[in-house]
Amino acid sequence: MPPTRVLIHSNARRGTPLMLAAPSVALDLPLRVLVRATARAAPGRASTPPRN
Repeated sequence: MPPTRVLIHSNARRGTPLMLAAPSVALDLPLRVLVRATARAAPGRASTPPRN
């Protein structure tokens, strides 16, 4: 398995009002991004697509 990191970004001041307005947004918060080395040693990333 190539080197991998999960980055987590959270901001309670912005996230809490969003979750109060639309509780289902809590499924996507905090923002998580997976960063990994590829076969060519270039960084790759993966995240879930935003919901409408």
